[in-house]
Amino acid sequence: MTTSRLLMQHEGVSGSGAPAPFPAPKTSGQDMTKVQKRLSILVVDDEPLVAKMMKRIATNAGHSAEQAIGGKEALEKYAAMKPDLVLSDYHMPGMTGLQLFRKLKETDEQVRMIILSGAISEKEKEACLAEGVKEVLPKPVDVPTLLAAINRFGF
Repeated sequence: MTTSRLLMQHEGVSGSGAPAPFPAPKTSGQDMTKVQKRLSILVVDDEPLVAKMMKRIATNAGHSAEQAIGGKEALEKYAAMKPDLVLSDYHMPGMTGLQLFRKLKETDEQVRMIILSGAISEKEKEACLAEGVKEVLPKPVDVPTLLAAINRFGF
């Protein structure tokens, strides 16, 4: 199942725009509703629908979120908003998630990032973690896993 479809099903929308055939997944109140601190989150993905859905998931969980389509836009938005956390795709045209992390780190040593990818090698994952990326999650990611990762940064 694609990330787009998984995220759309969470929102109750099928690929045709009709309601999804099943409700959003149920999880424990701990994962979905208990936010330690409202975070500001920048969601970065080269697929606008995926960015929009991840933004909606974050805001539905009580966080504030903005989206950027690709690395260049992410750099501009990061400078303007100084978010607590960046959720970024790894493979994007022009700039990988790790390259984005490196550029952000040049201006903000405290940058916190979670990278998501459906096709990241173990070597790429290890490089991300070694350079300071907080987590690398597989795509498609289920909603409870994404929210649990976000909530770990609730300080």
